[in-house]
Amino acid sequence: MQQAHRRHHDEERGGVDETATECPGDFAGRDIEREIAPLCLAEGVAILPWSPLAGGLLSGKFDPDKKGPADARRASFDFPPVNLERLPRVLSALRGVAVATGTSVARVALAWQLTRPFVTSIIIGAKKKEQLVDNLAATELRLSSEQLTLLDEASALPAEYPGWMVEFQNKRDPRGAAKVRRICNVKSGRLCGVGISVSPLLLWALRIFLGAARRFPGLVMGNLA
Repeated sequence: MQQAHRRHHDEERGGVDETATECPGDFAGRDIEREIAPLCLAEGVAILPWSPLAGGLLSGKFDPDKKGPADARRASFDFPPVNLERLPRVLSALRGVAVATGTSVARVALAWQLTRPFVTSIIIGAKKKEQLVDNLAATELRLSSEQLTLLDEASALPAEYPGWMVEFQNKRDPRGAAKVRRICNVKSGRLCGVGISVSPLLLWALRIFLGAARRFPGLVMGNLA
């Protein structure tokens, strides 16, 4: 939101449009995909992820329960932060695809990054010539749809509200249209089984929502999602 506000402010002042931005982006941490990446896609702003191997954590030299080589950058500088609960699943998926393709873990991680629609280029940080050669070879690695699905699912971000609420409702109602009437008794203006009174304004809003849900279920649930 701050980036969008700054961009709008710059346009009002007649400033130069932002055409590219650098963001932390790696297979183990996909935080930019929540808000920054969708915004950049919508505004036509290129993203150049830095630290795509999470400071060497995705280079294949580290295990979740080991510190890794003493001379590795990550061993002395634990940055960028990574969700340690998801790390074992992430590394396991990378190693599985690396074995299947006969390439390195690092190359798979970079090749996956290049499939992201918002990524224009990647800022790599190789220290040795062989690392640089291996990193550059990621541009020639083509991952299958099955491999991409495996990697996407292994590194998927946990759902945030309202995403997890929509998922919960869709599981209860396979047709995708949440049956709000099962939760609320609109005519009486009370929440069923709870005994909490609903204000007239909220009751009016619920009635409008229910009417729209009955007439345009796909549209209503699509907006909620």
